[in-house]
Amino acid sequence: AHATSSHLWISGTPPREIYERLKVEKLLTAGSLSILNVGVGEGYCEFDLKKKKHLVDSLVISQVALNRVLKVVGTGFLNASLLPLNKYDLILHHLVAQHMTHKDLETQLLSLIRALKNGGLIAMQFASNSTDKNFVQSDADTVVVMSGGVLRSKKFIEDIVKQSGGKVV
Repeated sequence: AHATSSHLWISGTPPREIYERLKVEKLLTAGSLSILNVGVGEGYCEFDLKKKKHLVDSLVISQVALNRVLKVVGTGFLNASLLPLNKYDLILHHLVAQHMTHKDLETQLLSLIRALKNGGLIAMQFASNSTDKNFVQSDADTVVVMSGGVLRSKKFIEDIVKQSGGKVV
């Protein structure tokens, strides 16, 4: 339903705050990087990263959101399975996972991990309101998924990353 909706589920978070939350501020000053931003929202990160001379691509399921950033990104993707292999130094995944079912997240992570260069990094922030290390909220309700209400524990995310072939650092 997100893919066909003109309503965007976005926070309007400034890029500086996103980079800080994802702990990538220093990495972004180390020279030009090949970066994929997942879930573009208003496109603030795309415009900022392009201004900082990074090569930026975007992955988002909404054509409306993708259209907002096409003038500044190298390539825009609506489907993670179409991502090129071994291209990205850094993938930004800020507050996107809670808008995905468990299966969709695992499928996306498989494609993202394949798209990373050797030594590349996926910087991810996800929503969780529980200290229970095994907490996982059901993803069966479409309204919950669309509104970003699928909460998961850190352990769940670590496990799904490992199952997808990635490594948590």
